[in-house]
Amino acid sequence: MVNKIQKGGDNSPKQKINYSYFQNLVDSLKVIIFNENSLYKIAYNSKATLYGFITLAIYGLLSSISTLNPLLIIGNMATMLIAPFISFSIYNFIAKYIFGGEATGVQYFRSISNLFIIFWLSAIPKIGTFILILGIIWLIAVNIFVLKKVHKLATWKAVILGLLPLILIAIFFLGAGLILLGA
Repeated sequence: MVNKIQKGGDNSPKQKINYSYFQNLVDSLKVIIFNENSLYKIAYNSKATLYGFITLAIYGLLSSISTLNPLLIIGNMATMLIAPFISFSIYNFIAKYIFGGEATGVQYFRSISNLFIIFWLSAIPKIGTFILILGIIWLIAVNIFVLKKVHKLATWKAVILGLLPLILIAIFFLGAGLILLGA
């Protein structure tokens, strides 16, 4: 079977070539429950880059298809390809150049973009918003796992970087609150 991970000459995991989108989805679901072996399969498989873009595009389609507005659907799909790519790049830059992480930008992109499968269920009417909120919280936890395993960061560095958006939002609201209170 294809799922064997081998060590390459540089001691990084290498995957055999035969890797389908279906297998990628299965591995993505396993990563969502913190399966390290599946994470490495995705991070070190070149096909997972394309699969990550496909996963993001499907989420963009599912999250806007109920509008039946072709421009909105196309715009949302484009946004789901561009916005995560920018945020992943920022995370990767901080992890690699500030915290000393070891992964390439592509390995980090593969690891995170494929996890957006978690948001596919947010397109379900009535419960979609609840699923989206749970998905965001869960993705923060899985991102910490990815930062620790793929970038090989110390746990405290992965936690700080994983929680950075929440920390920045808290600082913003704290500062805004102090300004409004006249402090």
